[in-house]
Amino acid sequence: MKNQLGMGRLARIYAIAVVLAMFSWAGGEARAADAIRIGALNPLTGSGSVYGKGMLEAIKIAVDEVNQAGGPLGRKLELYSADAQSDSNAAVLAAEKLVNISKVRAIFGTYASAVTLAVQPIAIRNDVIIMNTSGAPQVSEKGPLSFQFNPRENLYGKAMAELAHERKFKTAAILAMNNPAGQGMAKYFQEDFEKLGGKVTIRVDYQEKQTSYRAELNKVLGTQPDMVLVPAYTPEAAVIIKEGSTISPKMHWMGPAFAFNQRLIDMLGPAITNGLLAIDSIPAKDSKSYQYLATEYEKRVGSSVFGNVYAAMTYDMINMFSLAIQKANDTTSEAIVKAMHEISGSGGTIVSNFAEGAAALKRGEKIDYRGASGPLKFNQTNNRGVFFGVFELKDGKPNLLNVIDESGI
Repeated sequence: MKNQLGMGRLARIYAIAVVLAMFSWAGGEARAADAIRIGALNPLTGSGSVYGKGMLEAIKIAVDEVNQAGGPLGRKLELYSADAQSDSNAAVLAAEKLVNISKVRAIFGTYASAVTLAVQPIAIRNDVIIMNTSGAPQVSEKGPLSFQFNPRENLYGKAMAELAHERKFKTAAILAMNNPAGQGMAKYFQEDFEKLGGKVTIRVDYQEKQTSYRAELNKVLGTQPDMVLVPAYTPEAAVIIKEGSTISPKMHWMGPAFAFNQRLIDMLGPAITNGLLAIDSIPAKDSKSYQYLATEYEKRVGSSVFGNVYAAMTYDMINMFSLAIQKANDTTSEAIVKAMHEISGSGGTIVSNFAEGAAALKRGEKIDYRGASGPLKFNQTNNRGVFFGVFELKDGKPNLLNVIDESGI
């Protein structure tokens, strides 16, 4: 009898344990489902990898900060990451997986314009917000779900033309990569340089990933310009500058700092790269947001985030996305897009991270998020203005010479 009672008691205990386990499992599923899924799609390999790994780390830093502060509307961010490989085809496959399998609500950090343009249709037809670091004008023509954190190519072209004019270059040749970023930069440089009284002697477009550009260089340098503009990525820039310096050792070269950078110096050495001029947007070094990011980035990456403005941009993307959800009290794309325009450049309480912004919103205040990457007021096509840094490569490192204010859009 005692045995039977003991067995009955054990059976009841087992049944209760099973029920509790089921509730625990179901609760765990509910909590997991309650998370807001987001996707990082950065160039971890390929030509953009010099920036992509840092971009992903900055995203992780921001996600950790947001989650530690309780998350937007009390929900945690759940991050899924994929490698865009600096390649449009690879990025499309990765985006399909993020959208259709991981079910992300937003994609952060596509880098090259060609990659962003390839991925945008996937995001847009699935009602997924895409925040990118690309500059081609076409990127901003795809509708309200796309936010362009990197300056458009017209701003790059204008800044480069102003620098060429300031340096008293009367003539310039252009050797541009045949992709949206290179074509846009070449077009706008020529327009602005000629408005300032300069003359473009020739423009030659080249295909990426060639082992030699001697034929293109002979055409360009044969016009004997005062300088050559090279819209490029670092691998092609290395080939062009190495070959070009043997043909015309005293030529002045200018390009975007995402090509003319420390990696280029490391590849070619200081002797060849001395004197190269470069322009790129720069982080807002004096902002509190930058300071929040800088310390943790240095710990995780081992270098200064000032050398990777795209990491500062991806950090800002997470903060703005999270604050927009908090402001909208909604996770629909339409509500987030509207709120993105309301939380920066608003003239409200200045905030530097999610915790500060969420607290201010809960107090009923209007907020103005001031980012690590600079001003973040978006116009009607979701573009922003920036500060450009003018760099000269000298003595084995890029040296910041001055800042051009292109923050008005």
